[in-house]
Amino acid sequence: MSEPKFTPAPWHTCNGGKCSCHMISAEGGPICTVEHGEWGDSWPAIRVEPGIGGKAEAYMEFAAYGSIPKEFSDANVQLIAAAPDLYNAGFELAMVVLQTKLYRKDHIATNAVDNMLAILAKARGEDA
Repeated sequence: MSEPKFTPAPWHTCNGGKCSCHMISAEGGPICTVEHGEWGDSWPAIRVEPGIGGKAEAYMEFAAYGSIPKEFSDANVQLIAAAPDLYNAGFELAMVVLQTKLYRKDHIATNAVDNMLAILAKARGEDA
């Protein structure tokens, strides 16, 4: 099993998740910003006034593809900020179950541990 290559915990939300920027950071700096509100693509464009000696103006075009409700993005911020802790807790739980031999005795525990190990491998980028 390889070591995870994500930024070490703890991860924090900006202002305890109350900030509208939805940024998640760690000691080393920002990790990500969670999309919220309208989302889509933007690209540079130029407007030219008609006539001789017309002026040109550069601006950004935007095509909206959808919108993410505030309650979704607020919840996503909290979930993503907890990701390293969830990873570590899942790994510890899977190892405890394996070490206590519940893995081999109980079919439900076997499936749960197999699922947990597959999820942890996915978090390490090892899923197929």
